Amino acid sequence: MSLSHARGVVAVAASRESAVGVDVEAVRPLAVGALARRWFPADEAAWIGRWGPGREPSAFLWLWTQKEAMAKALGQGLGGGVGLLRAVALPDEWPTGWAQRCWPLTAVPEVAELAVSAGELDGLMVAVAAAGPGAARVDVRIARTD
Repeated sequence: MSLSHARGVVAVAASRESAVGVDVEAVRPLAVGALARRWFPADEAAWIGRWGPGREPSAFLWLWTQKEAMAKALGQGLGGGVGLLRAVALPDEWPTGWAQRCWPLTAVPEVAELAVSAGELDGLMVAVAAAGPGAARVDVRIARTD
C-alpha cells in the first residue's frame, strides 16, 4: 500500500499482486523553469518548457508525480535526487485526463517490471506506479469521496 497527500486530498494505492506507489499534487503556479533545470535531465526540462506558461506547472507535476510514485513502488524513495533521474516516456501530445476514472499503466523505458501513469484530474496531478511481475497489467481506478 502507498499513501500520498496534498492540501485537502489523500491518495491511496493498494494491490495484492504488485508493489505500488502513488503521488498526488495540487496543480498550482510554480517557478517551473528553475525547478525543472534543477531536478530533471535536460531533455525532460526542455519537454516541460515546450508546453508554454499555461501548461508548464502541469507538465512539471506530471513528471514529478510519476517519479515519486515509481520511487515509492520500488521502495527506494527519491534518494537525494537520484530517483528523479529515472526515465519517463515523454509523449508528443499533451496527456489527457481520465474521464473514465480507470486507466492502464505504461511500462517504464529501460526498467524491467515497472509501470506508471499520471494525469490531471479535478485540479490534481495523480500518478500511480506498480513494480513486479505483471506491473503493466495493473489497472488503476479512481474513486473520489466528498
